[in-house]
Amino acid sequence: MSTKKEKLENFWYHYKWQTIIIVSFVLIFAIGLSQIVFEKKNYDFQVLYCGGTYIDGAAHDRIVSVLDAASDEAAGRDTDVNFQMIVYKSEEKLEEMRAEAEAEGEVFQFNIVENNNAYASFTQMLVSGDAVMMILDPVLYDVARDNGALYDVAALFGEVPDGVTDDGYGIKLSGSRLLREHSCFSCLPDDSIICMKKVTHAQLVMGKSDSSAESQLQFDIIRKLVG
Repeated sequence: MSTKKEKLENFWYHYKWQTIIIVSFVLIFAIGLSQIVFEKKNYDFQVLYCGGTYIDGAAHDRIVSVLDAASDEAAGRDTDVNFQMIVYKSEEKLEEMRAEAEAEGEVFQFNIVENNNAYASFTQMLVSGDAVMMILDPVLYDVARDNGALYDVAALFGEVPDGVTDDGYGIKLSGSRLLREHSCFSCLPDDSIICMKKVTHAQLVMGKSDSSAESQLQFDIIRKLVG
């Protein structure tokens, strides 16, 4: 009876080049895929909106234009801005939608799996996301605050800006300078809350710091927008 070693030697003798070609192809494909997946552009200013409203292309572009102008002014140079959107509907919002559908005699249908995935994306952003400025649904704001992920507004700004929340960790969009001076943000729900994400332990391990020049620039831009 052939031993395992003999079987392996026999396989290698007959299929050596096929094996080498296949392994080489897999390695090349894996390396290329990892570069695509993990290659990340370094933005000067990153903002996350997470809530129940979808922002269409035109509204998105107007918001980015405002963010870009504030970023360029704070940096004194051309900067790269990223405005990311995650659409998530809270349980309260889903109940409202269900009630409206039933009142109109319609069957309420909603993709719960996709909504749960959106929530998971948000929590991942809290742990490792680069966005410092966030505009959140009140339910998600509570999640971020209760997990100690937010800066105290007064400590960050050196004063209390318009619209600060009672707990001191956010700024109500409806009463903010941001909305007052830039009407394009009116496409977001009135109850949205602006807040600033702390550098997490995971990011500290990776070398990120809230005292870095990159973080300080983001703070300066946020102060210019809502301070």
